[in-house]
Amino acid sequence: MLNPAEIDSLKQFHTAHFPNQPVPKFSNTSWHRGAAMSQPAPQEADDGLGYYGDGVKRTLTDEQIRMFRHSEIQRLMSERRAAKEAEEKQQKRQQADYGRTRLPQKGRGHFDDQPEDKQKIVDTLIYDDQPEHDTNAEPTPRTFLWPKLGEA
Repeated sequence: MLNPAEIDSLKQFHTAHFPNQPVPKFSNTSWHRGAAMSQPAPQEADDGLGYYGDGVKRTLTDEQIRMFRHSEIQRLMSERRAAKEAEEKQQKRQQADYGRTRLPQKGRGHFDDQPEDKQKIVDTLIYDDQPEHDTNAEPTPRTFLWPKLGEA
């Protein structure tokens, strides 16, 4: 049996979602109540799965749970394996690049700061704007020279 507030909310829902359709007539007659009471409450079929400790009905068998866990573990292992292979491939590529000798290129694409054949290839960046000073040296004292005012 629907109370009047539920009927109103159903009508509002229908007009909001189906604007060009006529609103069906929701009636609250006693024959609905009698029909609803005459029908027995639906019983859940006992599928033999049982219930969890908190009272929730189980929907998966133990075998299905084991299968899902196994497939999840296999997926995770496959991802780890692929990541490890990609990392090893990258390391091999870096080692192969490091072992190559570079020939000086003349003309186009050659820069003055490009390492020569005899220099080792360095994988780190060297910044030109870093100050070159001894970090163990004592700082020079700073004194402020006050201007002399009023003297000409």
